[in-house]
Parts: sequence; C-alpha cells; structure tokens
Amino acid sequence: MKRRSLIGSILIACAALPALAESNRPNIIYILADDLGYDELGCYGQKRIQTPHIDRIAREGMRFTQHYSGAAVCAPSRYTLLTGKHIGRSHTPGQGQRLPDGETTLGTVMKRAGYRTAAFGKWGLGDNPNEQGFDEWLGFLDQGRAHFFYPEWVWKNTEQLKFPENIGLRKEGAYGDISGGTYIHDVFTDSALDFIRQSQAEPFFLYLPYTIPHAEFVVPEDSLAAYAGCWPEHPEKAHKTVLDPAKGKRGIEGGTAFYDGYGYCSVDKPNATYAAMVSRMDRDVGQIMALLKELGLDDNTLVLFASDNGPTFIPGYNREFFEVPESFPFSGHKGSLEEGGIRIPFVARWPGRIAAGSVTDHLSYFPDILPTFAKLAGVEVSAPIDGTSLLPVLLNQPDRIQQAPYLYWQKGDAPVVRLGEYKGFFKQDKLMKAYSINEDIGEKNDITNQLPSAIRTQMEEIVQSVLSKPKHPAAKGKLK
Repeated sequence: MKRRSLIGSILIACAALPALAESNRPNIIYILADDLGYDELGCYGQKRIQTPHIDRIAREGMRFTQHYSGAAVCAPSRYTLLTGKHIGRSHTPGQGQRLPDGETTLGTVMKRAGYRTAAFGKWGLGDNPNEQGFDEWLGFLDQGRAHFFYPEWVWKNTEQLKFPENIGLRKEGAYGDISGGTYIHDVFTDSALDFIRQSQAEPFFLYLPYTIPHAEFVVPEDSLAAYAGCWPEHPEKAHKTVLDPAKGKRGIEGGTAFYDGYGYCSVDKPNATYAAMVSRMDRDVGQIMALLKELGLDDNTLVLFASDNGPTFIPGYNREFFEVPESFPFSGHKGSLEEGGIRIPFVARWPGRIAAGSVTDHLSYFPDILPTFAKLAGVEVSAPIDGTSLLPVLLNQPDRIQQAPYLYWQKGDAPVVRLGEYKGFFKQDKLMKAYSINEDIGEKNDITNQLPSAIRTQMEEIVQSVLSKPKHPAAKGKLK
C-alpha cells in the first residue's frame, strides 16, 4: 500500500457508511475514567475492586479487548478523543494541549446535529468548552487543579462555582474531617443527572470525564467503609513540594485547599481508598443507568465507558496488589507507549442494538469515537480526521467494518505506529524497536531485524509524513 492511499483513506472513512435515520438517533453518554487500568474492572478480570454497574454495561453490551487511548497521559489523550485526530496533528504531543478556535470537536459535531450537549469533569484542552460545542459545562479547565477532590471552586460555564466549605480541609498535606466538605466527583454526577432530566425531550450528548481514580487518593467515608480493614496497608505520607505555595502549583492560582506546600495528600489506607474511589464512580454509573430506565430513555441511549490511559505509577498506588496477570500481561503503565500505558477498558451498551455479552478484538482507538458519533447523529465531518466509525462493530455488521489504516501515538520526539499486528517504536524518524503484538503482547522480543520490509517501509513513510506536516497553532491565554 502506498503512502497516499494510507493517509488519504482516513479522510473519507467517515463518509463511507450510511447515517442512521433521524428518528433512530440515540442519546449518547460517554463516561471517561482518569488513570483506570485495563484490568481494574470486574468485566476485565479484576478481583478486588467491585464494579457491578460498569460490568453490567459489558454484560448487556459489548466489551472491547484491543481498544487504545490516543496517548499515554491525560491531556493529549483527550485531544485525540475530542477531535478524532491522532496526537501528531496537535501543536505538541505532550500535556500542554490548547484547542485552537474553530476546531472540530465532539461537541461541535453533536451540536450541529441538533443534540443538546454537556461536559462535566476534567477538560484539560484550553479555555471554555462552551466555545467548543458544549451547551453546559462544569469542571476543571486545567488538569493540574483536577488532581484534587475538595476544590475551593470549579468553573460552571464561564463563572466560578465556589465551595467555601472546602477551605481549610487540607493542611500540611493531610485532610482532617471531610464530612462537611463537597467531594467534587459527586458534583459532576449530580450535574449529569440534572442534565439528563432536563434533556429527556430531545436528543442529548453527555461527555462525563470523571477525575477518579487519578491521585490524590481521598474518598468520603461512606465509600471507604466498604474496603477499610480488608487488606494490609502501607500508609503514604504527603511530601513537601519545591514550589512556592503562594504562587500555586505549576503557577496556577488555586488556594489553600490545594496548595498548602505539599503534593498529593497523605493516605492511611491507600489500597482501600483507591478501591473505594473506583467503586464510588461505579455506583454513580449505576445512578445514571437507573435514571435512564426511570425516564424511559434506556432503550434509546448508547452508554460507553472507557479510561484515558493506563494505570498510574505514583507512590500510594500498589500496582502489584490490584494487577490481574492473566488480564494484564502488558509492559508499561501511564506515561509509556507500551501496551500497559495505552490499552484501556472500553465497554458499550445500547439495548436492542448492541448484542448482549458480545466481545470484540477489533483494533480501535480514541480517534474512532468522533466519526462513530457523527454517524449516529447523522452528520458528515469535513475536517480531516484519523479514525473510522465503530458503528458497524457495535451493530455487528461485519461486511461494513473498516479498520483505520494505522494507529499513531507520539511521546516527545518518539512516535509509535501500530500497523496490523506490528507495532514500531521510533526516535524521530528512525525505527528503534518493533514487536508483533499478536505473538508478543508483553513486548519483550524485539523483531526489528525480522520485520517484513513492506511493513517497515510503510511505518517509516507514516512517521515521516506526520513529522513533516505543520501542526495546528496553540491557543493563547492562561488557564485556571
């Protein structure tokens, strides 16, 4: 396959399938966890953390086993999800993502299709989601502030929503009595439930990028109680930061609830706390599912759940304790472009349309989400994108299934390309190592010298093409 056909086929893939009739367009709810590992849900083999409601999505819908995030860390991964583009098109492959004015996003696509749109949680892509197609917005613009669960304020559209009850809850890196505080995850859930109630008479798209289970590790007692005392624990103490707390971490004006001169908070029961955070998120997924049933929206709502990258690696998180080796035979974690850093859980439920209990190994990733939702909404996307619609996969239409010609990631100046079963790691445009994922899912045996010459040539052409193209300009302004 020549480079022109490889690259060019992506631009027309979104138009290759017929759109659904307007009367059949579903509501869409896309829920995104933050740093949740591939094996940290019961439906992916997890034994310690209870996730019955997310497991139900898989049991009554479809579970993907080869779905990938668009990057190995938060902001660039969200860029690929929201735009349908791989990270090589952004102005940076790293955390400093800023969507330019006029960018095509999930929000703008769904709004143009006549959907009511909302986003609640962690944005991480620049200023004002209201200008990126979302009618309603509440949450953190800057991902640095999104690491903390008892904020003094968050954004609600263009205004600050303040939580004075959270002031002073954390001192010298430790929380005192949090029973009177507002746990921001609960605000995201309440906002989602209110939005669904208000939107039941019209098609809606809800993007719910939760901040659980990203550190810091803290959870209300009503969730912690289910796991406290179950396992041995090794308390983790907060560490002083080297930054001036008066200026705020990473230069962000946050306030004493965040920046008391310490990093992530002390945690006495890190294993129980982490599990309880995930289960609290699962509980709230259950609340959303129950409301859909109550309002008679269940059969006409597509609910999807995924994570933004692989599991974390920070002190206090015990990867060995939660890891399920038979479900997670991967190398790497968050921050790595090995399988453990980018292969993620992904489940979808649409009663009567997605076959219950179905499992697919279809190779897919975040850029596929935008063209999928565009097809569901009945609109065409003229902007260049790098994904292909997953609708035929979800609806079990094998004669219509298309595979993106390649998958592309990049960390710094190190691109990674997945081409069929093969995955190549580059330093700039030089191939450094390669693996057959079908034969070596743990990425232990470098086959650079055995890689088929045609595959190597295609990978090199893809990388050279991406690296040589101009990137979109970064948006201006200061995040808070």
